[in-house]
Amino acid sequence: MKSKSSNYHLLPIIIVLSILPLIVRAKILEYDTSELHWYAQDLFTHTDIFTYYKSLILVLVAIIMVVIIIYYSNSDHSMVNKKYYYPAYFYAIIVLISTILSTNIYYSLKGYINHLENVFVLLSYIVIFLYTASFVKNENDLKTLNFAWVTSIGLLTLIGLTQYLGFDIYRSEFGLSMILPPQLHSQIASVDFTLWKDNLIYQSLFHYNYVSYYSALAFPFFLALAISHKQLKMKVFYAITLAVIVFNLLGSQGRNGFIGLVIGSFIVILLNLKKLLKSKATYIILIAVTLILTIVVFNTETVLEGRLKLAISELNQTTDYPLNTIETTDNSVTIDHNTFILTLEASNNNNGKTTFSFYDENKSDIKLMMNENKIILDHNSDSTNSYSVLDIQLLTYNGNDVIELSINQNKWHFMLVDKKMMYLTPYGTTVDLDSTASIGFAGKERWGSMRGYIWSRSIPLVLEKPLFGSGPDTFPLSFPQEDYVGKWNAYRSMTTLVDKPHNIYLGYAINTGILSLLMFLALA
Repeated sequence: MKSKSSNYHLLPIIIVLSILPLIVRAKILEYDTSELHWYAQDLFTHTDIFTYYKSLILVLVAIIMVVIIIYYSNSDHSMVNKKYYYPAYFYAIIVLISTILSTNIYYSLKGYINHLENVFVLLSYIVIFLYTASFVKNENDLKTLNFAWVTSIGLLTLIGLTQYLGFDIYRSEFGLSMILPPQLHSQIASVDFTLWKDNLIYQSLFHYNYVSYYSALAFPFFLALAISHKQLKMKVFYAITLAVIVFNLLGSQGRNGFIGLVIGSFIVILLNLKKLLKSKATYIILIAVTLILTIVVFNTETVLEGRLKLAISELNQTTDYPLNTIETTDNSVTIDHNTFILTLEASNNNNGKTTFSFYDENKSDIKLMMNENKIILDHNSDSTNSYSVLDIQLLTYNGNDVIELSINQNKWHFMLVDKKMMYLTPYGTTVDLDSTASIGFAGKERWGSMRGYIWSRSIPLVLEKPLFGSGPDTFPLSFPQEDYVGKWNAYRSMTTLVDKPHNIYLGYAINTGILSLLMFLALA
């Protein structure tokens, strides 16, 4: 019989599995954003609530695991000669090389804002995988971990319940006093902790989509336990756990989680079909799961039916956007619109003022006219161009002359900076505009909640640095955030920050390269 101390080696896993998701604590962080044009300041101060301490404890636990692994290196837990661990070793080496070659080693070491998935976190994932595979040896170990995970899910559900009922614990004075550091306690009364709309479950995972992903991960696992366990009381226990997970999933309203849960459950049922046919108790579990999945489907008709129909219809449609490209070259801006091609040139006169000249696609001069206190372009009846969608205003910004071009009621600002025409961003910074590389989804950028746009701009990034990627957690820096025309066409907003590819495989390939993706697939 094992002594209680024999389970001590599971404590690091239990911390990661059941305690880590519950950690919520504010940490004031500073980031060097001098090279990021989507921040107005060079030093950005951010109050991180859900990510910093989770990542910190994850790394600390991984270090403890490494110490334990070294201590048991000559025992049955040794991993040295186990060939099926080799992909994990190779992945760790690739991540280190990717960090050394990173396009921005600062963020590869520190982690991007609200992500913090830096090189240390990635290496910690590998350590946790190796430790778990080496130290979880028998059914008792699995029972211990299952109990810890169910307990954690129960606590997350209680938190989610307060959010669902409109009494979000994190918005209460008690919750804020637990989250905020002591130096901010005097400001509790003035803190607005409204992250999402009322009654939406996000638990302690920051985003409601993360709740749906977590639920989709947990549901098939506990479904398999409910089917395979021999004791009826445990089958009932796991069935209740499944119902609790579905409650969290429904409360999060995360679309992808619903689809993942249904697909995962279908695979589990197929793999356990023989057991389902042999046991009457398991029949009950199957009926219960069928009812649960039916509730999911009927309560999310707009997700599993309406969203699917919308996705299919979007794939069959091609959107013809009015604005094609805007490019800045030297002292000029060229606008390619469906109804005109226009070039704007700027130069400084003797008085230090900026003068602007307009030319059509034939390099012919276009006159300016006044119409109801608005500057418009003189429409030449012999030209095929139509400038009716274009309004012009002359403004100033920090003492500099700025020209505002309102195209289809969206305002674009340009100014001359060191004899170079630049786009003045909504953040008050200036950037050069150029054509953005894209592959696929032309005219279908809005497909899948703008995934068409994100993927079309992300795929070329894989080809830029195929072997080792751009570096851990550098996707937001690698993505063409200056593609303001593309963002306007897709989102109808130019301030949307694309900070994730919404595809785990693209994420691996872009951040740490195709080699790391292959190692990840080998481990999977």
